[in-house]
Amino acid sequence: MPAALYLPFYLYFFVILMLPVSANGLKAGLAALAALATFLQLTRRGRFTLHPSTLRAALLALCTSLAWLLYGLLRQNPGALFSTLIYLIWPTFYLVVFTTALSSWSVYRVLRRLMLLSLLLLSLFILYFVAYSFGLAPATPLLALPFGQGIAKYEGFTALRFYAISTLIFLIPYAAAKLLFPAPGAGRWQRGLTAAAFLLGVAAILFTGRRAALVTVALAVPLTLTLVQFSPGPLRRRATRGMAGLVCLAVLGGGVSAAFFEGPRVLIGSLAGQVSRSLFASEQTADDVVRVEQADSLLDGWVKSPLVGAGLGATTGYLRSERSWNYELQYHMHLFQMGVLGVLLYGLGIAWIFRNGVRIIRRGGEAGSEMTALLTGLTCFLVANATNPYLQAYGHLWTLFLPVAVINLMKRRGQI
Repeated sequence: MPAALYLPFYLYFFVILMLPVSANGLKAGLAALAALATFLQLTRRGRFTLHPSTLRAALLALCTSLAWLLYGLLRQNPGALFSTLIYLIWPTFYLVVFTTALSSWSVYRVLRRLMLLSLLLLSLFILYFVAYSFGLAPATPLLALPFGQGIAKYEGFTALRFYAISTLIFLIPYAAAKLLFPAPGAGRWQRGLTAAAFLLGVAAILFTGRRAALVTVALAVPLTLTLVQFSPGPLRRRATRGMAGLVCLAVLGGGVSAAFFEGPRVLIGSLAGQVSRSLFASEQTADDVVRVEQADSLLDGWVKSPLVGAGLGATTGYLRSERSWNYELQYHMHLFQMGVLGVLLYGLGIAWIFRNGVRIIRRGGEAGSEMTALLTGLTCFLVANATNPYLQAYGHLWTLFLPVAVINLMKRRGQI
């Protein structure tokens, strides 16, 4: 397949990593090019690249969306038509484009490099912006980039607004898993790049003051070690030894630095204070109040129709924004709009991803290493999505469809 046909896909993937909820005109243009390239690839191959198992899982999810969209339209829900984009059109786009483009491991390796590059660049920008906000760095044209950056100062800690924090929530755990469970034959440069991206990512996320980001990143190591238990014995033991070595090195390095050098001691103390106050501060922010009010409103709405909900695009009357059918608490929202039945049907799709992902991990090798990292990132992202509506934006749907595309590739090759 000509390499030029993959270029629009690579560009689109890189842009949604860097700018998941901004630069929509640019993303729309790249999405159109990626769709055209996908059409040309399918024309050359003469067939779709979906494995029957992938197709069945996708049809279940898409038919579930369609049923509740029609239900919402019949009820004249204000957001039913708009929800068609997020729940039907964009998922179909991601499914076809990602499974078509991801035709070999060489394509995936390019995506892996783009993920690590994005983690490096985003982390460096956050660290620069924090330094600039505290007068430690000069203003540069970088501040004009559409990252939506801003900083709020509360008693004892700061909170950063940054559109691509969502990308970091996936990529930092991904990088942590790659460090603990590297692919066999991974070169020193690859491990070094992964380590640099991970360390910069952790440094950046500590300054965000976002509870969801801090908690999910903290989950990365235990999640990785849990998933590694499904891998072949020698790989499992190597990952456990690697984890023990990293912990000892971090504790020893931090202890020695804090004991003998004033600068590291002050920095460690400041970061520890920032993290603890971000997580446990008694002061409620405006966002905290909004989430509490939304939870009450959505649960009150759900009990009126607990089995099938009120349909996609429904609203409880609580106004979050001009899109009154969108809420910060996405799982509460799904329960209200789709009921227990709809949530269970969507849950089957997530279960399909994890079931097949674990089967790949059991094989070991490069595929097992990558799937461990992808499932670690996805799990952390889904946890964060509980209180931040990331999956209501099409620029975040890659977090679901990249693992699906890898599973589809392995199934087409008969390797699971």
